[in-house]
Amino acid sequence: MKLAALESVVVVGGSLAGVRAGESLRNYGYKGNLSIISGESALPYERPPLSKQVISSNWDFSRVTITNKYEDSMNFYRGIFARALDLNSRTVLLTNDRELHFDALVIACGASPRILNLPIETAGPQAIPTDMVMGQDAPPTNLFALRTFDDAIRIRESAINSSRVVIIGAGFIGLEISSSLASLGLDVTVIDPAATLLSRAIGESFSSYFETLASQKGVCLKLGRTPKSFKVTNSGKITQVLLDNDESCDADFVVYGIGVKPATEWLESSNISLHERDRGVVCDATCAVLDKNGRPLDTVVGCGDVAWFHHELFDENMRIEHFENAVSMAQAAAKRLLGLSDARIPYLDVPFFWSDLFGLKLQFVGRQYSDSKVDIVEGDLASNKFLALFHHQGVVTGALGVGRPARIVAMRNMIAQRASLDDAMGR
Repeated sequence: MKLAALESVVVVGGSLAGVRAGESLRNYGYKGNLSIISGESALPYERPPLSKQVISSNWDFSRVTITNKYEDSMNFYRGIFARALDLNSRTVLLTNDRELHFDALVIACGASPRILNLPIETAGPQAIPTDMVMGQDAPPTNLFALRTFDDAIRIRESAINSSRVVIIGAGFIGLEISSSLASLGLDVTVIDPAATLLSRAIGESFSSYFETLASQKGVCLKLGRTPKSFKVTNSGKITQVLLDNDESCDADFVVYGIGVKPATEWLESSNISLHERDRGVVCDATCAVLDKNGRPLDTVVGCGDVAWFHHELFDENMRIEHFENAVSMAQAAAKRLLGLSDARIPYLDVPFFWSDLFGLKLQFVGRQYSDSKVDIVEGDLASNKFLALFHHQGVVTGALGVGRPARIVAMRNMIAQRASLDDAMGR
């Protein structure tokens, strides 16, 4: 179906990828009906500042809202989720029982936090462990996950009258929250089952470096440890987190970040292919969504956190949960949907993410693998300013920079060109 034949496009997902997909459709000339379904009632906003400036610097909602010059030409369904998809009738069923017809569909529904389920133990001489499941009648009142702006506000408000916090999960979200709360003067304890810090994201070569940074800021790391249960008062507040080695960590409140899962329950009964690992939407290299027989659907595309795709530069299937990918993949998906001249070119953007941790800005481009070799080619760890290159068989596949923003941009281009280590280093 060509651009001129499209009269109605529905975008499922009202966060960054969904809004940028809608904006891109308008930029590329689509003038028909455009509907965006957003589960949140608020205006679209950026999530990276939630774990950083919203908690540590009191940013208000106006500082994180996403600008959209085409907002007046889009129909927003806020506070409403997609319930089901029927590809035969080309309709999306919403949670308010309304059906939206589409000629083309953008799946940009993102991901939701994985729920932490732990036994709870009521304080007192007759304490009896019971199963606690988030979302039931009375979960602990001081246990938080971070996904929305309101979540960030609750964490910030909890910090005002607290002195001790336990963070469960030492990924980037957990560490960013830890960094923010430590900067506010709280005693922060971080628990994670991994024996080393950030090893999966940036490799074990730099784990001890970031562990030292955290310790220097007063963050207590409990690595290689798993939370076993919560000790909770009769009023429903966690006072301690009990670990698998029977150690206990005192807490005024607890925040957890144990990963996310694609929000695709509404697609389970459809003919959309969902990844066996996490039920993310499976796309081809051009962002076209695949059906259950592995065939690309020309009028259905996916983008952002929800989408698996084949990255031909790395010859790898991947799903990327980063800001930059949400924007660039949304643009590529819009082109693919509209059948523009370069729409069949594979989506080849080099993955890029950044993080503000313990007073430093970390940036990473590309990929690192368990068998990658790593060289620090500029600066050193002691100065907290360096550039490190990850390479495999002489080809640069990734770069880590602290205090090296311009060089990271250059390395991103080098990785896209499959540059050799010698070329990347200017030798």
